Amino acid sequence: MAASGNLEATPVLIEALSDADSAVRWWGAVGLLIRSEKGVVAARQELLDALEDDAPAVRIAAGEALGRYGSAADAASSWPWRTPRRTVSTWR
Repeated sequence: MAASGNLEATPVLIEALSDADSAVRWWGAVGLLIRSEKGVVAARQELLDALEDDAPAVRIAAGEALGRYGSAADAASSWPWRTPRRTVSTWR
């Protein structure tokens, strides 16, 4: 379902972002990413919330979706998913 690109599945993918299983949450974020701008617009707040997920893979998928298809502010917000609780300056 997530990989199909069918926009009718968007509500199910949004719901998946709150599942107890991190793999289901990851598929939800990836499914929204596959749906491009329409998926990200529909799930903007849920994807922003997913940037704080305990699972790195979920944060990465949400960050990629927001970085590619969100607003400039969303793209800026998606940067911390790469290094939770660390600043970019620690990479140097």
